[in-house]
Amino acid sequence: MATAVVTSPNYTFYSDFFTKIDSVLSGYVSSTSASIIGSFNGTATTLLAIYVALWGWMMIRGTINEPLRDGLQRIIKISLIWGFAMSVGTYQTQISSWVFNAPGDAAALISGGPSATPSSEMNFLDNAEDQVDMAYQKETIQAGKDSTLGVPDIGEEIFAFVILVVGSIMVLYGAFLYILSLVALAVLLAIGPIFIIALFFDASKPFFEKWIGMLFHYIFVVMLTAAVLGIILNVVNAYTTKANAAVMGSVNFTSTALPIVIISLVGALILMQVQTKAAALSGGVALATMGMFAATASFLKRGAMGTVMARRNAARFKADTRRLTRLAPGLYPERKLGAAARAVASKINPNTIKKV
Repeated sequence: MATAVVTSPNYTFYSDFFTKIDSVLSGYVSSTSASIIGSFNGTATTLLAIYVALWGWMMIRGTINEPLRDGLQRIIKISLIWGFAMSVGTYQTQISSWVFNAPGDAAALISGGPSATPSSEMNFLDNAEDQVDMAYQKETIQAGKDSTLGVPDIGEEIFAFVILVVGSIMVLYGAFLYILSLVALAVLLAIGPIFIIALFFDASKPFFEKWIGMLFHYIFVVMLTAAVLGIILNVVNAYTTKANAAVMGSVNFTSTALPIVIISLVGALILMQVQTKAAALSGGVALATMGMFAATASFLKRGAMGTVMARRNAARFKADTRRLTRLAPGLYPERKLGAAARAVASKINPNTIKKV
């Protein structure tokens, strides 16, 4: 009987896909930011004029203690804000290009070394899918070894499919987080000049701070995703290496492949927490990606509790009204009394004449 050989599929799907999406999003950031800078130039000039006018008014009123020092600081501030926000070349080369490429560079560094192209940056996803596919092949070989009358073992065939599905879901969710971060960064960077101009006034500075926080949030999402997948990939690789001899030897591969499924499930659950961890690091708010069920359940629970409380309050109101009308029928002729009216009436007695 010929010995089956496990071959690496050498996936390039994620590398090719991210190469295409990277070029599309890079073009979107460049064209949109240039368009916004051109369209926003008039508004930015007006805001600058208002800023200078307020500065002059403060000088006239004498509210500035050190005019020379304050003037130098304001001139530097105006130059930096205007230079980064209203210069297409400066914004795209110094800010948008660096921030947009930072997640991929960080992912490549965490997962195995720096790289210069999006294709090589996404090798960790293709490598993870390679390991999952090789584990699937080995389990199908084990099913063939345990065949009965030439029919492969059905249970092991199903288990091989489980390995493929669970592992692929883990890798796919990691790719989803990366795409989510890449698209979000592209949109945020495209409208970035508006938030930089917001630095002119103290009242609008929080908009810039929130924008910076969101940028770092999505950078951290990619970094944490690459770190988690890198760790899971090393563990899966260790188990597949250990199980490699099981296919050719007497040890059953299924018993050695079961940890691969468990590790993949744990990895998927850890990836679901990446958004929250990134939000904690950046001070932002996590974008719910897998929490729709929890949110819906919470909403329904609040609605159900609200209905129960409303019924209890209505019953309590009726009981209080009956008690008041029974104790003082002349003082409380109306049966429908508000809580506030009843509270005031309980403190005030309009009939001050005592009966003899």
